Amino acid sequence: MTYTMHTDGGSRGNPGPSAIGFSIAGPDGLAVCEGGWPSGVGTNNEAEYKALIWGLENARALGIDRIDVIADSQLMVNQLNGVYKVKNEGLKPLFLRALDLRRQFAAFSITHVMRAGNKRPDELLNQALDEGNPVGAFKVPYEVEAGLFALEEEAIPMRAQGDEVPADYVPAEADPAVASVSDAAGEAAASRTILAGVTGCIAAYKTCEVIRTIQKTAPDVRVKVVMTEHATEFVGPATFRALTGEPVSVDLFDEAGAPIHHISLAKEADVMLIAPATANVLSKLANGIADDLLTTTALATTAQLIVAPAMNVEMWRNPKTQESVAKLERDGAIVVYPESGYLSCGDVGEGRLADPAEIAHAALRELDLIRSLVGKRLLVTSGPTHEPIDPVRFIGNRSSGLQGMLIAREAARRGADVTLVTGPVSLPDPAGVETVHVETAEQMLAAAREAFETCDAAVFCAAVADFRPAHAADQKIKKVGEGDGSVELSVDLVRNPDILKTLAAEKGDRFVVGFAAETADVLSYARGKLVSKNADLIVANDVSNPSLGFGTRDNRVWLVDAKGERDTGVTSKAAIAELVIDEIAKALRC
Repeated sequence: MTYTMHTDGGSRGNPGPSAIGFSIAGPDGLAVCEGGWPSGVGTNNEAEYKALIWGLENARALGIDRIDVIADSQLMVNQLNGVYKVKNEGLKPLFLRALDLRRQFAAFSITHVMRAGNKRPDELLNQALDEGNPVGAFKVPYEVEAGLFALEEEAIPMRAQGDEVPADYVPAEADPAVASVSDAAGEAAASRTILAGVTGCIAAYKTCEVIRTIQKTAPDVRVKVVMTEHATEFVGPATFRALTGEPVSVDLFDEAGAPIHHISLAKEADVMLIAPATANVLSKLANGIADDLLTTTALATTAQLIVAPAMNVEMWRNPKTQESVAKLERDGAIVVYPESGYLSCGDVGEGRLADPAEIAHAALRELDLIRSLVGKRLLVTSGPTHEPIDPVRFIGNRSSGLQGMLIAREAARRGADVTLVTGPVSLPDPAGVETVHVETAEQMLAAAREAFETCDAAVFCAAVADFRPAHAADQKIKKVGEGDGSVELSVDLVRNPDILKTLAAEKGDRFVVGFAAETADVLSYARGKLVSKNADLIVANDVSNPSLGFGTRDNRVWLVDAKGERDTGVTSKAAIAELVIDEIAKALRC
């Protein structure tokens, strides 16, 4: 469902007292949210951007995912559509904030209309200017005071038309309302890089459209291209060089000053997008084969990998190709699946490259996610605990620690500072994560408590042993009476600390996620744990199925919170990690 939003901003004097107005209507034309607000002293262009941003913030608060914006500023529309560059330093923070917001929508367009066609927002902003007070009706709870353009009590009061601009007027770039958009965010946005890989396929020409869509949607994003030699038979490097303004890389040794060229490219990438991806390259990537610049770079980068396959229908359906795609997804790659239709070879069926706009959206979405948790601290516990009986024996369970490791990795990928407290596992430590290795439940509690003190959210994924031996023997316990096979051994057990319950009791405003591994009545136990453990979210699964849960790469879980439960169906643990971090990001309003 697509909504329509009209926005208008203006000032009396330039700069002068300004106000903003917006109105959002559903497909039936009825307004669902609108308002006017005096926005301090500024220029017309600043007010236009503020009106747009304020409206988009309210649209997201309403849960609107598809929106067509009609604005009264042709300059702003051209800047956001990539026609004009933003040269005014005072507008750049607002421009970057608007870009960040537009990328939160699944579908977004912005067009220009003259003021006569923007009557309602114009009325709202003028009423705000005349009265010096907010006007309009809000259909969702939206705290303007907490928003980007709040007026504090000591702010410059509104003045009637014709008054001079106050002598103590603060320029836009130093305006506290504008200053809330971090200068560092602007620098970070400018440094974001998508590395676009192009392979030898007739659909290579469509990569040009993918790049142009990225540039129009996000002019602040840098795009670099790396090509296979076969790709150059379809589109020349000069085309991509002209589109991106960047050097195009083809050969492993095509830069004399960069003898380890694939490493330098790998480090530059925030996201690596390969579109089109041929069956040959998919197979190489899935099996770790690196025999040219593109595949070597893909193997060396820690950036999120996105592949958009394109090929003949029978090549796509071939079990080997499907196996490569499945393996890439299990390893964390994102696949933008091909469409069905008429193919260049004359066949009809699956294999046509996905729509360039869909591919561009996938890359930009991942680029946004990379920084969505910057400044947040997360604690993740993972793996089993081993409770010693003697120096060689212990009480434990079948947890591999994979799910917790993937959750920690996903949080770190989105920019969070992550501490992973893990029991004994055979997995490598995830990159960019502070990993603390422990053995017993008591050691895990001590390490988790230290990290919990400074975290914003905690995920208690570890399969902690409920009991431990009351006394662990100092030496290996020997068999007695080996000959008759009548050896008996009893071990006295005591209860281990409940790490989730202990720390969640002290959670304050932290968001706490717990896991529930059950063999029966999964949802019933999960709902009980949500309350008894003081958690905000329980991730529950049925571990009685040997093909899911402990020691597997796939699982089926239920996300249970105060609002109800959601069944993920059978999916990869990497996908479950994304869902859990999505819930945390929503709770932290990231």
